[in-house]
Amino acid sequence: MVTLRNLVLIGAGSTEGIQIPVGQSGAVHIIDCLVSGFGSGGIVSGAPQTDVDHCIVIDHTNSVAIGVDFAAGKARVTNSLIANNNVGLEAADGSSVVVTNSSISGNVIGAETRLFSIASADLALDRCTISGNGTGVLAGTMAGGTAAVRLSSNLISYNTTGVQADAGTTIFSYGNNNISGNSFDLAAGTTLSPVMQR
Repeated sequence: MVTLRNLVLIGAGSTEGIQIPVGQSGAVHIIDCLVSGFGSGGIVSGAPQTDVDHCIVIDHTNSVAIGVDFAAGKARVTNSLIANNNVGLEAADGSSVVVTNSSISGNVIGAETRLFSIASADLALDRCTISGNGTGVLAGTMAGGTAAVRLSSNLISYNTTGVQADAGTTIFSYGNNNISGNSFDLAAGTTLSPVMQR
């Protein structure tokens, strides 16, 4: 197990702030950290279990930069601010990510799935504020595979596009989200698949 706590990491355009390689054994806990201004991204983890809690991940603005990037495994993000990044948060190949009680704002893309191989990715957003992004939530894939986003009790407002689903992806909604006040609440061709609360 690895625990990183109370770190302030300020980049100068170089690589990643915190990088946990794919294959890292054991859980990784990142708590009460500020990660800002790195060229490729703030937090990149391929660990089997990653927990990010009470963190601020901001100002990763290069065209390839991702604020919080999960390359594999299961992950939880709680009570965190993810702002002013190229991509705020990404669930990539083989990852299952839950984000709760967090603010995702001012990014080109707020939160997304993205597949680079024929794999799967699953992203659940619960009680988050997603605002001021170019695209708030994107279910995306580049190489086939299966990508899903699950939305519950989120405020998704004041983005250019609120929610977008690429072909071959699914966005599940529990019917209790506030998706309004965006230039386009849903991108053209995007539908939400209803899921019963239980």
